[in-house]
Amino acid sequence: MSLPLIDLAKEIADWTSARYGKQVRAATVSALTKIQQQMNTAIEFIDGKGTEIDATIQEVNAVKDEAEQAVTDAQGYASDAAESASAAAGSEADAADRVLEAESWAHGNTGVRPGENTDNSKFWSQQSQLQAQAAENSAALAAQYSTIIAPGFFLDVESGTLYMKAGVGVDFIIDTDTTELYWKVTAA
Repeated sequence: MSLPLIDLAKEIADWTSARYGKQVRAATVSALTKIQQQMNTAIEFIDGKGTEIDATIQEVNAVKDEAEQAVTDAQGYASDAAESASAAAGSEADAADRVLEAESWAHGNTGVRPGENTDNSKFWSQQSQLQAQAAENSAALAAQYSTIIAPGFFLDVESGTLYMKAGVGVDFIIDTDTTELYWKVTAA
């Protein structure tokens, strides 16, 4: 809204043509009344604009505060994102190292650790085969020993002769040079 201009043309004409003090006074009162009304309207207008400006300032300050908070939040998010990216890069490098180390332990030839140039899978497969063969041999020996029946002995005190009463899978041998008695497991 714009304020209208004060039109005092009639009052000025009345002053110009006034002949008596009463006419001058009436023209002056009319002019001052118009000026007063216009000034009151202007003051109300300015006061209204001041209230609008205050409200706008409050809105602008609120938007500014929100924008500042958004900038602060965005900086925090950017910092967090940078930290996460750095951690991810470190994790990626660590994972790549672990993959290489696993390959080193499995097949060797990666240059990651000393003495790695052995195919670990092949080595332990061979070790398993050796252990399986040893277990098979032990089982065969256990089967052979399971057929042994402990012998019983009888000593003839008068003649000094030792007799074996029973027993399976064991033979006794006397060394004639040393007269020592030895025993051995016989084949089943």
